[in-house]
Amino acid sequence: MPWAHAAFNEGASSKQVLQIRFQPIASVLDSRGKWAEALSSSLALRNWRIGKDRFDVYDLAKQSRVFVSHRNAGCVLHGWTSRETFTDFAVSFLRELFKLPAFLSGVYVQRIGIRLTAAIPVGLTFEDLVVQLSGGKKARLAALEGATIEDLAFVSNYATESGKIHTQIGPMRRDEFAKALAWEIRDVGDDTAQRPDTYPEVGIFGDIDCWKAPAVVMKRNEVEKLGRTYAGACRARLKELLELYESGEDSGNEAS
Repeated sequence: MPWAHAAFNEGASSKQVLQIRFQPIASVLDSRGKWAEALSSSLALRNWRIGKDRFDVYDLAKQSRVFVSHRNAGCVLHGWTSRETFTDFAVSFLRELFKLPAFLSGVYVQRIGIRLTAAIPVGLTFEDLVVQLSGGKKARLAALEGATIEDLAFVSNYATESGKIHTQIGPMRRDEFAKALAWEIRDVGDDTAQRPDTYPEVGIFGDIDCWKAPAVVMKRNEVEKLGRTYAGACRARLKELLELYESGEDSGNEAS
């Protein structure tokens, strides 16, 4: 199966995160319990946890979580999903978030972004995957250091009209996938997001972060529009990079 298809197939695992960082809002600290119950009910997430400066609402079975603190808020979805599944979840969260009194008139957004992290099975050994990703340049890369290349990663940063994109592509093993895509909240129960056997033994680690630092007051519809744009951009960029590296074409990136 082509790598780009494998990335969005049920054999792959992913973690998608929407996060908004804003000017601190003190009233969040006084309303954590009330707002946690409200989001738990409206988003049908059965569990919640109150921290000293934030609260999390989540459901292990759905592998989904939302969080709100006095300086940031966001949502997280684990597992293989379609673009629409994550976008719908993020939009639902944003609509409920901006119903809360502190967010009704908008918030001063310092940074907004969506990050897609994926574990992609490709049916190769780790060593063969390193060769494939190096595009046939493994010998030349090794000669630069007078050593054998055992691992590599390709990191790129881009500027677009809608914001910045940071990407990382490289080979990874199962234990590393388990750490990179870990479920942040430990709880009792069968948490499939934490089980190492849910990840490929060897595969490609894809990490795409689309973000912007607007430093302006943004209302719900503006945040939602940007979120939709970034959700699509993350998946599109991952697909493009996987097609590029599978083809063995020279990407112009440097190995690190």
